[in-house]
Parts: sequence; C-alpha cells; structure tokens
Amino acid sequence: MLVVEDDLAMRQMLLAILQEFGIDASGAGGVEEALAALRSRSFQAVLCDLRGLPGEQQSIVRQLLKVQNSSRIILMGPFGMTVSTEQVRKTGAVAYLAKPFDRDKLIDALRAALDDWEYSSA
Repeated sequence: MLVVEDDLAMRQMLLAILQEFGIDASGAGGVEEALAALRSRSFQAVLCDLRGLPGEQQSIVRQLLKVQNSSRIILMGPFGMTVSTEQVRKTGAVAYLAKPFDRDKLIDALRAALDDWEYSSA
C-alpha cells in the first residue's frame, strides 16, 4: 500500500497503523513522489490525501491510475468536505474517508478496496 500524505506526522501515523495490521506500506509526501513510487513497484492500494495536494481530485486520481491502473485508490479529505459515493467513483477512486477517522474505518476501507482488487483481477 502507498500512503500519499503531505503532513509527515500524519503519514507516519498511518504507516504505523497499517504496519501494525501486517500491511506492507510505503509513504510519499506528494503527487510527484507517489508517481515515482508507483513507477518503481506495484501497489494494490493507494491512500491519498487531497488537502495540500495541487490539482483537483479527478486529475490527481487520473495521474496515479495512468502510472498504475490496477491500484485501488482511497481518498482522504478534511472533515466537512461532502463527497458522495458517485463523486468518488467518477474520480476513479473506490472510497473516501473524511478526517479524522478511526483505525477501524481505515482498515475497513482498505479491506473493501483490496476485496474489490482481488475480485476484479480474477
């Protein structure tokens, strides 16, 4: 899993939670770093923060999917940002998490994304 988060403390916390659950995870501080990571290895899922990243949601997701179209993308955004399931799907992402979220919501979203990945890859 690749975690794209510009806030270093938040990125480290997310990586620690994922690793605690036995999930191999790497971090990127922005879109360019994420694109480089996606070019260098395969990731089943990408957890991508929208705040602090340049461009709009659809553009960011398209860039990520252009490099590695088999990755499942979970978007994160600030509390109060209203995003419908339809809007998330239109971007190409599979889920949206409003911050702050608890570890159970994170793991549930990841499991759903990976179930979707396994199903669509079969």
